[in-house]
Amino acid sequence: MERSYTTAGYSNKELLDTLGVKTTQLLNFYVSQFKNLNHSPSIKDYLFDQLGLEVKIIPTDKTFSRTYNRLTIEKIYFQENWSKHFDVVELLNRNLPEPKSLNSLQRKELITCIKKAMALNDRETDPTTYLDAASLRLYELERGISVAIYGMIASRQLPMES
Repeated sequence: MERSYTTAGYSNKELLDTLGVKTTQLLNFYVSQFKNLNHSPSIKDYLFDQLGLEVKIIPTDKTFSRTYNRLTIEKIYFQENWSKHFDVVELLNRNLPEPKSLNSLQRKELITCIKKAMALNDRETDPTTYLDAASLRLYELERGISVAIYGMIASRQLPMES
């Protein structure tokens, strides 16, 4: 049935009207259609880009803010003295500590925190969409700083990223 409508010379709006897709259902309709293209991600990406969608995010949870989007921390670090002068080369040549051992709940919390941070910082490209959870590492460094490092699932990497 859909095939006969798509070849009938309808515009996009006319086709959506014929299929009974309401304006309020448009985003869900597109997402469900794109789920059918999982076997060909490059075509899926191309078609999605051509839609030129703009999405307005209305937060319903206070953690979707720069203030409250944070990880649960075991110990708060209080800055007692500012380290204004340090040896950059020595710092960069230091070995990283072992990554923090994360249980499934902590891993999920970390991924959620990273995804919210990308959206809250207006990242045009979101490196967490295709995050490979098995590659996720959290390093707790000195002076209260933690760094998360992760890769992408292999099937979504571009040639220069692999």
